[in-house]
Amino acid sequence: MTLTTSVKASHIEFSDKFSPGKLYLRKIIHPITKELLDVGLVVWFQAPRSFTGEDVVELHLHGSLAVLRGTLEALDSLNKQHSHTIFEDRTAHVLFRLAHAGEFTRRAFENGKFDLTAVEGLADLLNAETGAQRRLALRHTQGEVGDLYVKWRKELISARARIEAVIDFGDDEEVDPKALEQAIHNVSKIVSDLSRHMSDARRGEVLMSGIKVALLGAPNAGKSSLLNRMSVILLLFPPLPGTTRDVVTGKIDLGGMPLVLLDTAGIHDASNDLIEKEGIRRSLALGEQVDVRVLVLDGILLSSTQELPSDLLPLLSSGDSLLVIAVNKCENLSQAQVQAIQSLLPREASVCSFISCLSGKGLEEFICDLTKELSARFESPCEEPAAITQARHRHHLQETSRQLGIFMDIMVSGHGGDLVLAAEHLRIAALSLGRITGHIDVEEVLDALFREFCIGK
Repeated sequence: MTLTTSVKASHIEFSDKFSPGKLYLRKIIHPITKELLDVGLVVWFQAPRSFTGEDVVELHLHGSLAVLRGTLEALDSLNKQHSHTIFEDRTAHVLFRLAHAGEFTRRAFENGKFDLTAVEGLADLLNAETGAQRRLALRHTQGEVGDLYVKWRKELISARARIEAVIDFGDDEEVDPKALEQAIHNVSKIVSDLSRHMSDARRGEVLMSGIKVALLGAPNAGKSSLLNRMSVILLLFPPLPGTTRDVVTGKIDLGGMPLVLLDTAGIHDASNDLIEKEGIRRSLALGEQVDVRVLVLDGILLSSTQELPSDLLPLLSSGDSLLVIAVNKCENLSQAQVQAIQSLLPREASVCSFISCLSGKGLEEFICDLTKELSARFESPCEEPAAITQARHRHHLQETSRQLGIFMDIMVSGHGGDLVLAAEHLRIAALSLGRITGHIDVEEVLDALFREFCIGK
């Protein structure tokens, strides 16, 4: 168990041997009763080299409730004994209190240790359930995306400063005659980079919320059996065709990828059964909404009919989701039968596997191929910026892109266009980027203007 508290530097005294950043074994003693509460480790993080950017003391104690209660009671007693006080709250008239939810992260943000993207990344990291979610959240926590947005914003502010200089001091000899051309060039590059960054099929949001995978197919093809095989939660279904009449969900961690498996009603001609008909309608609708469609086919049936069931054809072209095919009941099929079935399968499928949910044949290869395909589609390569994970980010990026598009239209619509209007759209674009990271300061434009052009010197 770790207790952490922010302290004022002027209220903390240590011996010369008590250096910041080092752990020390110390007795934890009640300041009033002098009772020994525990023997634990104490470390002092000196500002600004701490999580919050403030002076911080951590007590590493044994994690029993008795130790926790005793230590908190001892710290609370400091509120009544000012002469012993080393703790101070910045807002309330108490010297020690429990932190509010997220308060240490809030203080870190206020003290410039994190921007908003890193704070949101930390929240995602705390809620991460799989390796892929953890890796993506860590990239945001380490400021990878925030640094990119800050860089773009600074470049937009610089471009606006150049345009403002041309507007106000166009005839001044100290203004670079190529300032306008350079500003347009820099903004054009940001437009290209931003477009590429946003063309990610929302893979970051999908990854953090869970990849929705629909198991689709005819009744008794083995959808529920495949779900049972893949899911860490044992889901049992009666082995009768048409028994799954609504969407049934199971969550699994597939090689670090968070999957939400959705078992659906079997798709077939159910004109005489209104309940099954509704289940089939939901299955077809789900196939257009999920991220991955796993079409489970009956290998024995395909080997005899030599054609795909017409009821399943709409599933092959529904939406932009990933198409995966699993041909089940293949434990007794010959190589010739497998080859004949392969010729029937659509080429649009990213993965085509022959499996047996009864014997387990081919399942490991199927899961391996599926994991590789999902990783390639939803995880961001290390050489690219981390994927967007928040709808808030995407909203502001879309607004930034829209404003930069208007700026470019103005600048190419004549000899320089309306520079005042163009500069205003740059201002709004930079403002939108600043709202993502939480860094908004209109005075930066003036700073850039005088720094780059030395006007009024």
